Amino acid sequence: MNNNTNNTRRRNRRGFTLLEMMLVMLLIGGLTAIVVAINFIGKAEQARIKLTVTKMRTLQSELQSYNFDHGIFPTTGDGLGVLVNAAGVQESMLRDEWGHPFAYYAPTNDPARPYDLISDGPDGIPDTEDDIDIWFVDQNTP
Repeated sequence: MNNNTNNTRRRNRRGFTLLEMMLVMLLIGGLTAIVVAINFIGKAEQARIKLTVTKMRTLQSELQSYNFDHGIFPTTGDGLGVLVNAAGVQESMLRDEWGHPFAYYAPTNDPARPYDLISDGPDGIPDTEDDIDIWFVDQNTP
């Protein structure tokens, strides 16, 4: 009878086995890793956007200096490459953080915008929503 009482107590005892606890810990760890990875990827994209904007502002400053020195902005035909020779700008500055060359058009029909300087953004496709335009950079950047 003593054996039956011990067996009944064991059956009525509720708890988690070591295997169940390890599975729960594994699931929590996996979900945490996924959340961290998703947040990291988002931050990396924001960093690329900010670096691209920084490059564009540097080019904008160099274009202003070129205009001051030569009395005119480089034409579309001259392109941004003229800044490499004239101002010592590094070739790497002529590409955004996704490796795409900046689009440069000058002169424009708008006197307030003597040139256009545009990055095609993460997708690399012109005239899409993620493009970064130097004249609207504060409106488009996160």
